Amino acid sequence: MNILDIIILIPLLYGLIRGLVKGLVHELTAMVAVAAGVIGARIWAPHLAWQLAEMITMKPEVAQVISYCLVFLGIALTLHLIGKLFTKMLSAISLGGLNRVLGGLFGLTKWALITSIILNGFAFLDNKFHILKPEMKTESIAYEPVKQIASVAWKQVQEAGD
Repeated sequence: MNILDIIILIPLLYGLIRGLVKGLVHELTAMVAVAAGVIGARIWAPHLAWQLAEMITMKPEVAQVISYCLVFLGIALTLHLIGKLFTKMLSAISLGGLNRVLGGLFGLTKWALITSIILNGFAFLDNKFHILKPEMKTESIAYEPVKQIASVAWKQVQEAGD
């Protein structure tokens, strides 16, 4: 195990621990809240901006920014609260431990994918600028397996779309 392995394993360990602490429901609702907040803000912010500009005297550009933030925060906060409620319900029926274990697996998987995407970008730069010594990559235990995660995930997404 070399320094490259340690650098690769740090975000994986972070994802595992964060997932164990937060649980699957929190991890999923956080991801969904961001996506739904962005999509919802794109859809509803222009309508809210128009109403804000009429109710309060302000430039339309300012109303647009304020309405985008309000819609995003409203959706994200609502989904966060729903996730908290669902987590409490799981704990009440003694499934809190399962929620945490699955959260750890989900967090590890999520951060493995993020790390893989970063490694692929780094590999592209390394091919051009030779940042790492070749033996550092070949001696690494985690470099190639983690780097391959993004391409495997991408193939799965493409196959699911067909």
